[in-house]
Amino acid sequence: MSVQTQSMLYHLIGRSLKVIYLVRTVWTPSITNLNLMFRKYKMQIDLFNQELVQEKNGELLVSSLVIAKNVSYKHRAVIQLINSYKIDFEELGALHLKCIGTNGTNTYKTWYDLNENQVTFLLQLMKNNEYTVKFKLTLTKAFSMMKSKLQENTFLIPRTFSEALLLASKQAEQIEKQNQLLLEQKPKVDFFEAVTGSKDTIDIGTVAKVLNKKIGRNKLFEILRDKNILMASNMPYQKFIDCGYFRVIETKYNKPDGSTHIGFKTLVYQKGVNYINKIIGA
Repeated sequence: MSVQTQSMLYHLIGRSLKVIYLVRTVWTPSITNLNLMFRKYKMQIDLFNQELVQEKNGELLVSSLVIAKNVSYKHRAVIQLINSYKIDFEELGALHLKCIGTNGTNTYKTWYDLNENQVTFLLQLMKNNEYTVKFKLTLTKAFSMMKSKLQENTFLIPRTFSEALLLASKQAEQIEKQNQLLLEQKPKVDFFEAVTGSKDTIDIGTVAKVLNKKIGRNKLFEILRDKNILMASNMPYQKFIDCGYFRVIETKYNKPDGSTHIGFKTLVYQKGVNYINKIIGA
């Protein structure tokens, strides 16, 4: 091998080693950094793409990340603004400081979850522009929608003594209404239970008790006569017998003189009791 050839070979080997060194010292960390950057921005995208208003432990909250995005503010500026008025924000409720990722790395991210009053105060501190005005309207609708959703699907646990008293008062009112409804329905319940419990027929006196219309047997006879359901003898007209409302039975009893008296008694079927109930209620 000539000296010239050896020189060219050594030169090529040297360049190859230099390339390998550059790949190991420059490109490998760069790939690692790219992975870290991807993870960082993926977490930020996930945070930004969350719902505008979120329910957490019965409280409606909005992330400062979402606020910054919608009003075109840098998130760092939003955090500084909150920290500058931290005492005022805490008067409107607990400040929920959240974080994600590993502290000391590019993946670490912090933000505040703010309640409705805190968000309103924050937006008041910001200058009005096309973004903040639009966001205020959107936010108002979002809070209203989420409140309606919670009322339909969840039970909010009272957080203060006054809220607990208010809830107890509302429940007591509902129970009172239910009890009143039961009392109003009791006559109907008694009526149907009595009718259902009758295997065959019952007499007019029992019907008067079952109907619970505050009328006695004689008054019921009078009403049925006035309605041309019963004749003067308190026996039903034939058409009502044919409808299956009544039946007439023969009765016998002994007189004091020893003679036997034969009479007739009107009895009412379950179907007839229901019919009389409709007549009385009309």
